[in-house]
Amino acid sequence: MVRSVLIAALIGSAAAFTPASSTARGVVSLNAEMSKSLPFMPVPEKLDGSMAGDVGFDPMGLSEIQQDLTYARWAELKHGRVAMLAVVGLITQTYFHLPGEAYQNADPFGAPATVGMG
Repeated sequence: MVRSVLIAALIGSAAAFTPASSTARGVVSLNAEMSKSLPFMPVPEKLDGSMAGDVGFDPMGLSEIQQDLTYARWAELKHGRVAMLAVVGLITQTYFHLPGEAYQNADPFGAPATVGMG
């Protein structure tokens, strides 16, 4: 009984390595142009390369929900500029403080308690 089970297991595992015989092979043609940034994804319809830096990178499909991509372009510029100002503010408050003993606490969580809320 054990021998027959072992022989069946060996035959089954050997069959896994034999090539599958397929009589009909389908031909798949890709009609969509593929993205330069993600070669396995098609280029989104609205990302046609007309904007600077456009190489078809939109893995989440955000260009499909926008009516016009110029709004998204200007929003991205605005958010980038706000982030740059935030970094300048972070560095500035690290080195410059208002005069007075109450404003000398550099701990961001302890500073409101030192100054007070009112």
